[in-house]
Amino acid sequence: MFSFIRRHQYLAMVFILLVIISFVFFFTDRSVFDAGSTVDLGSVNGRKITQREYLNAQKEAMLTHFFRYRDWPRPGSIGEQMGWKLEEQTMERLVLANQLKEKNIIVGDEAVAKQVAQFFRGGDSQATVQEQYRNFVDNRLKPEGITDEDFRRFIRNELGIAQLGALFSAGGRLLSPAAAEAAYRHDNKQVETKAVVFQATNFVSKAKADVDPKALSQYYSNQVANYNLPTRVQVSYVAFEAINYLAEAAQEMAKNTNLTAAIEQQYKKDGAEAHKDEKGTVLTADKAKEKMRDDLRNRIASRIAGQKAYEFAAELLAIEPMTMANLNTLAGKKGVKVFDTEPFAVMDGPKGIKDSEQFSRQAFGLDRERPFGAEPVQAGDNYYVLGFKNRIPSIPQPFEVVKGKVEEDYIQYRSSLLAREAGNNFALAVTNGLTAGKKFSDIAKEQKVNVLALAPFGRQATTIPELDAARVSPFQFRSAAFAHAAGESSGFIPSGDGGFVLVVEKFLPADEAKMKTDLKDYILNLRSRQASIAYSEWVADQFQSAGVAVSRGK
Repeated sequence: MFSFIRRHQYLAMVFILLVIISFVFFFTDRSVFDAGSTVDLGSVNGRKITQREYLNAQKEAMLTHFFRYRDWPRPGSIGEQMGWKLEEQTMERLVLANQLKEKNIIVGDEAVAKQVAQFFRGGDSQATVQEQYRNFVDNRLKPEGITDEDFRRFIRNELGIAQLGALFSAGGRLLSPAAAEAAYRHDNKQVETKAVVFQATNFVSKAKADVDPKALSQYYSNQVANYNLPTRVQVSYVAFEAINYLAEAAQEMAKNTNLTAAIEQQYKKDGAEAHKDEKGTVLTADKAKEKMRDDLRNRIASRIAGQKAYEFAAELLAIEPMTMANLNTLAGKKGVKVFDTEPFAVMDGPKGIKDSEQFSRQAFGLDRERPFGAEPVQAGDNYYVLGFKNRIPSIPQPFEVVKGKVEEDYIQYRSSLLAREAGNNFALAVTNGLTAGKKFSDIAKEQKVNVLALAPFGRQATTIPELDAARVSPFQFRSAAFAHAAGESSGFIPSGDGGFVLVVEKFLPADEAKMKTDLKDYILNLRSRQASIAYSEWVADQFQSAGVAVSRGK
């Protein structure tokens, strides 16, 4: 039922991932709409924004969040943690919708219907595209106040925005062969370096010998917040587990008279090598097809569990007034059991719940005023309807209780300090030695430290194998190397729990023969990046020229 979300979670095919631009506005909140239709919502290009336009744009912004983060925008959501703001995205949709009108970009009903069908075709369910779509609208959209009409308008505008993207990114695709070759040579130049890495692990013994009870107590006092028991929550929940719906799933499969032939066709299409057991051994044809059948049954059982959970949640949320007692009352009426979790921290998750990230996220968003989530949470193949039970504030732990952990952390802290002190001392020796005409390797030998001779790497390198065990970021090391000329030292650069000192030995030009082979694909990628930048700049210009003015209303 929801398999299309996993397949199309970013909706890349319709350019849904527009660049997120940071703008500072004073926005209205949803409460202003209670005041009636006379609310002043601001203007775009001097034209007042209507209440309907704002609400439509807000719903579309919510859908962009849903498909990008697989969650609705609400306090504590992943999007909010990454800086996504509903009001800003709403205004972006308003400006882009205005551009669609100005440029007379019209997307027909047939294109919208085709795109909607594409999202739902080929799912795990044996249900038709129409059935999957209706389930999606009823179970995922309607609880958020979003209708079938809203979703189709969102798709229509996404297709139109994709056309805008193609139109206004075209200038970024212009690139001369000479400029492409120069860019290739720049990006593929390599650097040869030597380095000395200072790791905290090499200073643990000395740090242990330096442990002083008074210093340990002071360290605890300075870091006491780190030793608090974290805020914990306790929730009640009703579980809809896929395993309980296997029989129903089997009955549904039995109705499909073409299932055996479909599995046979899929097996042939995949090839025998695609079907292996947990040890990596290729399964026999019979075993492989049996496993395919079992996997399908499990997916259908999970879908049924999801349907049951959404039906239960919809009935629960419809009961007024909304209180925790409703969960027990409805569960008793339905003959299902209510479970209570032990108190748990957000990073730990509840015991006994696998894949509990979404479970924890919703649990920590509940309180006595809002005891239930807007929808069930999925964890693995199972679904859960949660109800708030208790929140236990963070409390400090006495030094005596956490002394062992404090001492462990203090030793790590001291080891890092000693590593960085040694690194700074070596960097000074390198500076003086290079000035005196000495070689980096000779200076390292005098200072009794080990030198790493690294294989040449380029500006695009994402890994540097020689640094894998040293807890040094390859991106940080790469940046430091290309920031210095041949023969120069980087000085000491803190990294991880220690740091490093490098010297640039020499630069190696791009391989001309390889450039001839790679240049065609490189130009395509470079043009694509430039087109993205050009479109982003165009979007920013539209915000500036649109004269967006937003009022809170009175």
